[in-house]
This record gives sequence, structure tokens and C-alpha cells, in this order.
Amino acid sequence: MPKPLISIITPTFGRAEFLPAIATCVNAQTYGNVEWLVLDDSEQPSPALSHLPADAVHYTHVAERLSIGEKRNRLVDMARGELIAHFDDDDYYG
Repeated sequence: MPKPLISIITPTFGRAEFLPAIATCVNAQTYGNVEWLVLDDSEQPSPALSHLPADAVHYTHVAERLSIGEKRNRLVDMARGELIAHFDDDDYYG
């Protein structure tokens, strides 16, 4: 039986410098069947994740400023996984 897909969601605003560290944490996960979704409502799209393959991260930039709840709701709507893990943009996950 295949492992269920885990959707990792990260809402962000103005913290592009933290995103590479989170990418390292996501890539270090040993589970394997994960998708990572990032919703960024910063003034400009972040180049911080551009080096990652498109299938490794689903990065979405929106021009309007959103509440943290709205960002989480949109990310949950985009998620395909059976389970959702919240990785905030300023946290470290071992």
C-alpha cells in the first residue's frame, strides 16, 4: 500500500531570507511522499526558491495582502495530501 501524500504548507510575507532554510528542512524529510506549497503575499515574488525543481515546491505569489488565516485556508484548498503539516516561514524543523 502506498504511503499517503503529506502536504507541507508555508504561508509567508517578506521573509525570503528564511525560505532556503525551510527548503533544507523539507528536503531532509525521510518520509518521501510529500508536496510543499508556499503562498507568498510579499510585494514582489521571492527568488529564494527559484533554484528548486518545480515538482519540489509549488510556489504561489499573490499581489494582495492576506491575513495568515486566509493564506492557510488557500494553501489547504491547494493541498492534495491526506495530511497537512504546517511549516511556518520562521521556524526550523529537524
